[in-house]
Amino acid sequence: MSATLAHEIRNPLMGLSAQAELLAENLEPGDKRARYIDVITDEVGRINDTITRMLHFVRPYEPRRESARLPKLVRDCLDLAAPRAATKSLVLDAEFEPGDIGDPLWALDLDAAQIKQVLLNLVLNACDAAPHAGSVKVRVQCSGQLTLAEPSTGSVRLAPGASIEVIDDGSGIAEGEEETIFRPFYTTKAAGTGLGLSLCRKIIEAHGGTVVAANESAGTVFRVLLPRSIAVSSSKQAQESS
Repeated sequence: MSATLAHEIRNPLMGLSAQAELLAENLEPGDKRARYIDVITDEVGRINDTITRMLHFVRPYEPRRESARLPKLVRDCLDLAAPRAATKSLVLDAEFEPGDIGDPLWALDLDAAQIKQVLLNLVLNACDAAPHAGSVKVRVQCSGQLTLAEPSTGSVRLAPGASIEVIDDGSGIAEGEEETIFRPFYTTKAAGTGLGLSLCRKIIEAHGGTVVAANESAGTVFRVLLPRSIAVSSSKQAQESS
């Protein structure tokens, strides 16, 4: 049903976008009406992004696992977030423990593209929350024993892996909303879709990890816990054994 709705909505959206582009081509350079066309194309793009996020959220997701190094993923995300940080004169920083990023401990079994999407989403959110000339830090630590919650049962287990914290020095999360912000379509942003954080949680839980948010004395921290390897789901085990 979601795929059908997306198809039916995207068709007229593409029509709107094409007509806006034709109008733009017929305007003289410097015509003030061009800004209205820019608004149309921007809003079409925003609706299309919302549809894409919705489809990603409702579709079943199985991580495409490979050995990947967390320091590289974190550095890539900070490079991608740098232009937005520069608009607010923010300081972006990363801290790794152990400090030797060539250590074999940093290689985890994960879906690198999806984990990068999660980290970039969290870093960009932190940039939005931080005050002008503030800071955003990503603190990554390898651990021999992470305490991981099992969402389906409520139980906990210990496993080796990594803790990733994205910290900003903004005003923090409203009291009582630490869990609410992960609900689908809930957002505190005027132009937000409310799917970013819920999709982040879906990806992290598919990796056998957890993601939570909390207020700290200096602002907000989003804490991601990722096990070193991903347990193969029972459904996938059944398919491989058949």
